[in-house]
Amino acid sequence: MSLLEVRNLTVEFPTGGSVLKAAASGGVDDAARAVGAIFAAAQTDPVIARAIGRVMNLLTLPAELMTDPEVMARFAEVAANPDQYPLERPQGPSRRELLAALGHPAGDPEPDDELVA
Repeated sequence: MSLLEVRNLTVEFPTGGSVLKAAASGGVDDAARAVGAIFAAAQTDPVIARAIGRVMNLLTLPAELMTDPEVMARFAEVAANPDQYPLERPQGPSRRELLAALGHPAGDPEPDDELVA
């Protein structure tokens, strides 16, 4: 993926979940995998981590971020090889497992017809 392709990258988030969760399960397209890889790379790459942190904390606009050549070069490098930055599976129980452990009816593998919040 070239630098120009990264600048024009758009991602449609899967309905009902995050792109990171979908990318970890393998149910997304190449653009979403690239975005997931960028977030995974932020765990070890300080340039990417600072860039994402600045956008997430509303200190920098995404458009401003796209004008930073160092950040865009790192994004392009990661997006070109997303398989080198695998997303870790979430640790801990699923929501249903947690609710079952807490004794909540929504954690029951065969819930009643009654709606449970």
